[in-house]
Amino acid sequence: MGSGKTRVWRLRVSETVLLAVAAGWSALVLPLGVAFAPAYSGVSVDSVTGAQISSTATMVEVNGRWVLWYAFAPLIVIAIVALLLWTRDAGRGPGAIAWTATGLLTAFTMLALMTIGPFILPVTGCLIAVCCVRQAGAARQAQVLRPPLP
Repeated sequence: MGSGKTRVWRLRVSETVLLAVAAGWSALVLPLGVAFAPAYSGVSVDSVTGAQISSTATMVEVNGRWVLWYAFAPLIVIAIVALLLWTRDAGRGPGAIAWTATGLLTAFTMLALMTIGPFILPVTGCLIAVCCVRQAGAARQAQVLRPPLP
């Protein structure tokens, strides 16, 4: 307070909101969805009466509690991207490491679309959006700083 320095925000409001939504989804909704949302369904036929019996199961019921580790894995990617964006100058874009981490999460989401992927899809979308927002801001800032052509 007494140092006289002003606080410099390294993230735009839109970037902060996107990262907060991704982190909130990944920390709250994703584990609850994996633990309690029915992800598997099946139909069996009773051999005596011939009646069809349908059933549903959650990912934790089918795969065990270890599947919750996959639910918390996107938090690591969110932390990496947030740290990279926080430490990087806004005029330089998100950087190759942030794009690579986002791309790896996107690839994992696409490969896992039949299981946990739909739960991770909103997180992936937010990370792609935050990288795009940073990239667009860097391009806009470079255009403003570029001298006019003669």
